[in-house]
Amino acid sequence: ANESFDSTDVTGLLNVMPRIPVLWAFACSNAALDVEDSIAEIWMKSTSSRAVSYYGATVPSYTDQNHELDRQMFKAVYDLGLTTQSHAIQYAEDQMGLIVGSSNAWMYLLLGDPDMQIRRRNDLTMRVTPPDYAFPCKGPNCWFNIGVTDKFGNPLPGVRVAVWKGGKLGDEVWTNRYTDKSGIASLLINAETPGTLYYSVKDDLGNTAVGKIPVK
Repeated sequence: ANESFDSTDVTGLLNVMPRIPVLWAFACSNAALDVEDSIAEIWMKSTSSRAVSYYGATVPSYTDQNHELDRQMFKAVYDLGLTTQSHAIQYAEDQMGLIVGSSNAWMYLLLGDPDMQIRRRNDLTMRVTPPDYAFPCKGPNCWFNIGVTDKFGNPLPGVRVAVWKGGKLGDEVWTNRYTDKSGIASLLINAETPGTLYYSVKDDLGNTAVGKIPVK
């Protein structure tokens, strides 16, 4: 059987999901710089099968190093939780170099944001329960709680909750906390004047939620 895969195969693909994939291609020359357009470029530009990032070799690469790089990338993301793309690549290339050699590290190219977070699971709907409003307050006792659960009401621990409010002289409130095992983040909020508190919620899988709380 013909095992080749070229640009025609890429353009023939159709992504019907609302999520755009990260692509790793551990094979020779798929991100070639002397070809217009390479498979990597076509995949990034395609409207039907597009990728949000692409990591592949610009020239013929060593097979044993390709295989090791493949193993180490999946280990970095799924076993070690290195979901920042550049961190996963750095770990995988370092391990590849220690085990079978580092030549391929100089051959590979990343198209896309190196600081992008790689999602390892499907989207999670987070339900955030902030206070209906906050009072102007200053001092060590100005605490309030923001709760985070999944759509079934189960608490989500370890979720980062950040809160910000502007003031006349700059940031009046700028703080963050992680939710505890009950899904509650307790934040010290010194909102001295009426206005609006803005909050953002993010877990380690890249799920996010935002909202605002009036201060009156």
